[in-house]
Amino acid sequence: MFKILLLAALSILTYKISSCDVNSHLCRQVVTVNYTKMVTRPLEDFGKFAKYFQQLGIPTGKKLLNLTKLEEKEVCCAGFEKSTDEKCVPIQPTTTSTTETIDLTEYTESSSPKSDSFGQGNTHSSLTELNNKHKTLILSILIGTGALIIVLAFVIALRIRQKRRLALGNNCRQVKFNAEMQTALL
Repeated sequence: MFKILLLAALSILTYKISSCDVNSHLCRQVVTVNYTKMVTRPLEDFGKFAKYFQQLGIPTGKKLLNLTKLEEKEVCCAGFEKSTDEKCVPIQPTTTSTTETIDLTEYTESSSPKSDSFGQGNTHSSLTELNNKHKTLILSILIGTGALIIVLAFVIALRIRQKRRLALGNNCRQVKFNAEMQTALL
């Protein structure tokens, strides 16, 4: 029974470690991909010369085709963009400010992040906290599994010792009984 529990715990641990997603902001989307393919040119492309090419055995040559196909790719979800280290990070919000002068209204747009008082500046720190919680969960699972293995090994060792003591105790009683029988026969 203990072996089954140990095997189940290790299997679940392996599954959790392999299925943990470091970048949880990746979404799968179908995108069109352009590619070129080299194909043999059909004889119909040569019009009235096709008959002569066929009789003389002249190869028609190759031509490039530009084709498109649909592929499923992992891209950043809405509201996130790829950073330089290929991870999805939140898009920095932009603020718009208006400055009025005497005879001219000027609009400027800057891409500075909002302050923490609006609650938007904590996004990066909340992602870091989420990753730290995930690492803590994996670490606690590993420590728990290690402790379970140590406890099971200790219990199994105690059972083996008890069986040996009982076996030695039975042998001593048997020897004592045999000695009494021999003295009684003499």
